[in-house]
Amino acid sequence: MKNNEKKTQDKYFIKKFKFKNLEHWNHEVYESAMKFHEKFRIYPNVFISNPFTQSQIDRIANGEEINHIFDSNGEAPEEFVRVGTFCTENFEIDFCYDDDLKHPEYILIFDEYYDGGGEEQDEEDIEDRQIAV
Repeated sequence: MKNNEKKTQDKYFIKKFKFKNLEHWNHEVYESAMKFHEKFRIYPNVFISNPFTQSQIDRIANGEEINHIFDSNGEAPEEFVRVGTFCTENFEIDFCYDDDLKHPEYILIFDEYYDGGGEEQDEEDIEDRQIAV
C-alpha cells in the first residue's frame, strides 16, 4: 500500500489526491472516486479539501456558462450556493474541510460510521440541500 493510502480494521479507507485542473473538478472527483473504488472495492462517502480549494470549486460550480449545482428536484438555484454533496447514480460524497490540507490536495474517504458530520437535519433541510453533478 502506498503512503497516501490507508486501510484499518474498521471499514475506513482513505486516499489522497491532487487536482490537476480545478476547472474540471467534477470530472477529477469522479475519476478519483473510480480509482478509489478500484483499489478498495467501495465508493468513498467523504471528500475533504481546504477552504480555499472548496471556495474555488463553489465558484466554478456556480459558473455562468454551465451550472453544476441542483436541488433535490433537479432545479438550478437562483443564487450562489456552496457545494455540499457530489452525486452520481452509483454514489454520493459529502464535502468537508480541513485547514491542514494544502491547495489543491483533497482526500477521499469511506467511513462506515460517517453520519453527515453535523447536526441532524429535518426533512425540509434535506430537501433544500444542494448537490453537484
